[in-house]
Amino acid sequence: MTSGASIRPEQLVFALIRSDLHWISTPTRRVIQLLATSAPREMSAHRLARWSGLGNRHQLARALARDGLPSLADLRSWIRLVGWVLAWESDRSSLYRLAIAQNLNPAVCFRMIKRLTGSRWSEVRSRGVAWVLLQFRDRCVIRTTGVRSVTLSRRQHGGR
Repeated sequence: MTSGASIRPEQLVFALIRSDLHWISTPTRRVIQLLATSAPREMSAHRLARWSGLGNRHQLARALARDGLPSLADLRSWIRLVGWVLAWESDRSSLYRLAIAQNLNPAVCFRMIKRLTGSRWSEVRSRGVAWVLLQFRDRCVIRTTGVRSVTLSRRQHGGR
């Protein structure tokens, strides 16, 4: 028997992404927190922007780009994927059941995973959440104060 409070899966998704993207601004962090913990997929970009302290969806898009993150639609997809892989790792939940529980079309979810990662769901889930987070981080770009930007990629550091 364990003691202490347990962390909810949504909180774990947020904590994992936040720790992996240590450079992001406070408004962007708030958007990720809302998407990871409670945002319905129908929540508009405008509402997300207002909740995070930004004026509108255009400012939100600029904040995401400034922090080197993908578009809001892709960010939602990556956050959802991290949650699905965590669910698979914890209780072997099928993607079909996870999609249905979230009122999503399972076929669309399978295609989304292939589009984001280049891999099938069976490959993604076997590689695990750490691999998914690395794939996500590799697609993020940290803007530097100068003209050049730095892409975090294992390929630059001798990885595959």
